[in-house]
Amino acid sequence: MRKVDVSNAIGCALAHDLTAVDSLTGRKYCAFHRGQIVKQEDLDKLKDLGRYQVYIEDSSSRDEVHEDDFAIAVASQLRHPSIVTDDTPQEGRVSIYANRSGVLKIDLQRLTQLHKSHPELVLPTLPQHYPVSDGQRIGAFRILPLYAHRATLDSCLQILAQKPLISIDPYTRKKVAIIVTGTEVYEGRITDRFIPLISKKIKTYDAFVTSATIVPDNHQRIVNEISRAMELADLVCITGGTSVDPDDITLSAITSSGASVVRQGVPRQPGNHLSIAYHPQATLVTVPAGALSVPCSTFDTYLPRLLADHRITADELATSAAGGLCQQCPSCHFPNCTFGAMR
Repeated sequence: MRKVDVSNAIGCALAHDLTAVDSLTGRKYCAFHRGQIVKQEDLDKLKDLGRYQVYIEDSSSRDEVHEDDFAIAVASQLRHPSIVTDDTPQEGRVSIYANRSGVLKIDLQRLTQLHKSHPELVLPTLPQHYPVSDGQRIGAFRILPLYAHRATLDSCLQILAQKPLISIDPYTRKKVAIIVTGTEVYEGRITDRFIPLISKKIKTYDAFVTSATIVPDNHQRIVNEISRAMELADLVCITGGTSVDPDDITLSAITSSGASVVRQGVPRQPGNHLSIAYHPQATLVTVPAGALSVPCSTFDTYLPRLLADHRITADELATSAAGGLCQQCPSCHFPNCTFGAMR
């Protein structure tokens, strides 16, 4: 492209879109499009936009790639069965959308490599492990300059070609069993509130309850119920008996069932006493009592990933403290908040 005075641009094709701002609404719009031929009557409008000089297309610059062409090439490489993109860039930008509901999965190492290697590239996304809906915008790509070197594009595409940079893991674990422990609930002294609460939360992710039972605080009864539940469900949610009280036996019953507890508790609030365990037959999670008194707890931050069959490690849980404090907003708008960021 070449930079020329507007008076010398008549009859030439603009090298990029020109944006204007509506003085009444404050909204941006495209006043002139890339490739549009400049006419005599356009000069005053261009000057009104502060454009006394403009860039015009120059076919001699073969080593340069226009922002639109760059974005189209990158969008083609980003597409995946679970990801779609805009077909046509808008002012050099293409948006990226989920092609199904599930958990956002990003190769953070390669995303960082892309931006370290090429500071002129911009690819922001929603947070890692964010629960998304089909059609939701999850990222966008553009280059900062109007043109970039072809070698930059080639390097970018090479980084993206290794494997999917962005994908959506679907919710594959649909069958959920709920076990409520507590003799006081079993005997009807207090009314259970966990079963309706958990049932409502899993419905958000198209999962359903296959069994819901209440058992007394008896180690063997809990073990037996866990074994039965694992035959009926992919995810077993167990409530009660998960604190530091010596009488709380839920975790020992989970271990006795043959499941391996990843870590006792998590460094997040509310819901510190959430624990995750894995068994060859199913995934198990304890739901702390704190989940009953707040709109959102640690259970909500991990539930989408458990339903997407993510294997959550002890190291990951140990590093989950940053972003693990719920701000308990007057009106809860999870997951559009800081709680559980980098979920």
